[in-house]
Amino acid sequence: KVRTAAAATARPLPVCSDFCHDMPPKAADPKAKAKADAKKKAKVEKPEEEEGSRMAPPDRAAFDEACAKVQEAIDALQKKQADLAKKIAERSGGKDEFFQRKAELRAQLDEFGAKIDKLMERKQEIQKAIGDKRQEGTEMRNQLNKMKKSIGFTSEAEIDQRIADIEFKLVTDTISLKEEKDLMKEIAELKKNRPKVSHVKNLEAGLATRDSGASFKEQIG
Repeated sequence: KVRTAAAATARPLPVCSDFCHDMPPKAADPKAKAKADAKKKAKVEKPEEEEGSRMAPPDRAAFDEACAKVQEAIDALQKKQADLAKKIAERSGGKDEFFQRKAELRAQLDEFGAKIDKLMERKQEIQKAIGDKRQEGTEMRNQLNKMKKSIGFTSEAEIDQRIADIEFKLVTDTISLKEEKDLMKEIAELKKNRPKVSHVKNLEAGLATRDSGASFKEQIG
């Protein structure tokens, strides 16, 4: 009985369409509405912007005139460049001749330098030979002076005269034995030195005619 009573009292549920129409409408989202309005506004304003951004067609005559002026300037610069290249080529040719002449002069200088080096070497050899000659002459003169001093006479006649004087004294004078020995010793020394006088004379003649390096000086010039 309970089940039958429940079934009798149950009411059928309304269909969805009827239920939805009976429900109040849902409030619209303000953010979404603002976004939609902005899109509509952009669609409306876009044609105006496109119309404003359109450029006027270029002036063909002004463009050609500007291009002609640029080409004229290019032609002028190219002409200057060609003239400059020609001048550089001309100067380069002169430069080559200059360097060629410089190389020739350098070769001559090197040749002269080599000759000068040889002459300087020869000059040093001659100067050394002159120095050796002078040293030799100085030694010979010193030796000659020592010999003259040891002899004490300049000629054989002087020595002969001294020997004669001593012998005369030994014969005529009364002298002591010691003095006699000294005189006899002197006579022996004089006779020993007599040949040296002629040797001294030969040395003096040799020194007078000796080449002290004059021939070498002539070689130096």
